[in-house]
Amino acid sequence: MNKVLTILRRHWKPLLALNAGLLAATVAIATFYPRTWTASARFILPNMTGSLDASLGTLGEINNSGLTFSTEVNPTMIQSSILMSDSVLRRVWAKDPNPDKSPLLENYRKLFKATVQDQSTIIALEVSGSSIELARFRAQTLVQTYQARLNELRQDDAGAHERFSRDELEQARATLVSAQLALSRFKQATGLVDIDEQTRALAGSISALTASQVQALSTGKAAEVRARVLAARLGMTPKQAIDSLRLSENKEYQITRQKLADVEVALAEARGLYTDKNARVRSLLLQRDELLSALKERIAQAAPGSTDVNGGLGGNNYRDGRIDLIVQLIALESEASGLERQAAQVQQRLDGLDSTLRSIGKNQGQLLDLQRRYDIGEGVYKGLVAQVQQAKVSAFNAYPNVQVLDQPTVDPKPSSPKLSLIALGALLASALGSIALALLLEGRNPLLGPKDLQGVEFPVLARIPLLKGPALESDLEAETG
Repeated sequence: MNKVLTILRRHWKPLLALNAGLLAATVAIATFYPRTWTASARFILPNMTGSLDASLGTLGEINNSGLTFSTEVNPTMIQSSILMSDSVLRRVWAKDPNPDKSPLLENYRKLFKATVQDQSTIIALEVSGSSIELARFRAQTLVQTYQARLNELRQDDAGAHERFSRDELEQARATLVSAQLALSRFKQATGLVDIDEQTRALAGSISALTASQVQALSTGKAAEVRARVLAARLGMTPKQAIDSLRLSENKEYQITRQKLADVEVALAEARGLYTDKNARVRSLLLQRDELLSALKERIAQAAPGSTDVNGGLGGNNYRDGRIDLIVQLIALESEASGLERQAAQVQQRLDGLDSTLRSIGKNQGQLLDLQRRYDIGEGVYKGLVAQVQQAKVSAFNAYPNVQVLDQPTVDPKPSSPKLSLIALGALLASALGSIALALLLEGRNPLLGPKDLQGVEFPVLARIPLLKGPALESDLEAETG
């Protein structure tokens, strides 16, 4: 230790000059070295380990196993490569406010650093800049450009699949439209839509109409029988009964009939008193003939073409009971006639339904063939559409939706130069430089010790006194002892 101190005292001037120079250089570096700030951001890649099994209904199904992480293919590394690709960095470089400081893209690339964190799907980004604003601008521009580039890659991938399937899709669409048109025309011409459903509906309609026809016929027959019974009781046919009822309701006929009855009574009384040659009797006979003629005219007007009409119904201001029977007879006759017409109409509908049912059997084969062609064309077309849709979804598997976990932020403290490292470097340089300088100077002009003097055999040194004082002697004894 004493020897080291002796060497330092011997060479203190060169050592002081060296350390002063190092101190000045350190201060200059710390003062004038360009400052650099670092903006940091983080991306996260969703790890979709679950599989996607989505049904598109008639469009088919999409089966997708999602992203797969392995040692051979790591999507996070792929995203890191896209982030630091020439295409992305060149666009950022074109927007940089200070592009002249990095004339080459490779030099500009050194300002950016993307690191994939171990055992995670996070990508850490660091961007350097000569100012806080520049570092933040570069980081934000890189994030935006990277996301835009991902969208371009997705669109290019989906567009490539779509262009590849476009011709097949157009051909499948044309085939489907042709089959659909042929099927639609055939259905419109035949009225067939669903054979099974229409057959069941026709069979049900035929069964219901048959039951309705049987019911109408049976009810009509019963009404007809009852009408014949009433006609027998009245002693007239239904037509005669209707004509008689019309006469009973004809006021002019009833008035004429009443007058005729009065004339008949007066004529009977006159004949009881006078002969037929009497003027009163002849006058009454003339009135009777006129009233009979008028009565026939009234009958001809009320019931034209009728014969054997019972004109004795009604009149005399009392209710004739036969009128009610005639009304029942007319009602039964009308009911029987209506039910007969109803049964005939039902039969016409049954004939039409039976014809339709037979035509279904004839056209069933052609309809099934057209329907099968349409189903095949629809399946092919919708299958291709499903493939195109799946390609659009798969684009997010090849280029997933990377999310910005942390927006770009800049530490207000410069990232370089670091004063602690400068100080540590200065200390190391001072220590190593001082040692090297001391060794160099000592090697050129070494310091002689007592042992060195004892080993010297030159005569001139032998005449030098060995000791020059008690202190030197004690030091020598301490070193040699």
